[in-house]
Amino acid sequence: MLNYFTSKCFSRVKLWNRTRERAERLRDELSELFPDVEIVVASTSVDCVDDADVIVTATNSSEALFELKDLQKQNVHINGELVD
Repeated sequence: MLNYFTSKCFSRVKLWNRTRERAERLRDELSELFPDVEIVVASTSVDCVDDADVIVTATNSSEALFELKDLQKQNVHINGELVD
């Protein structure tokens, strides 16, 4: 059911992590769970969010990962989580 829902709502997911290997590992895991969704690793955080409709972040950084000026679209849903 989750795979059906995810593939109907999202056709493409972009990932970014400060450690590229972690993003690649997550991409590989998610690709197995959601084979109908294109999952790619972005080279920068800005590249990851620039054309996004939905942005989900989880970070312990006190610095912003991107700025609103980096977004190409006006109506973007942003879900941010501060992780200790």
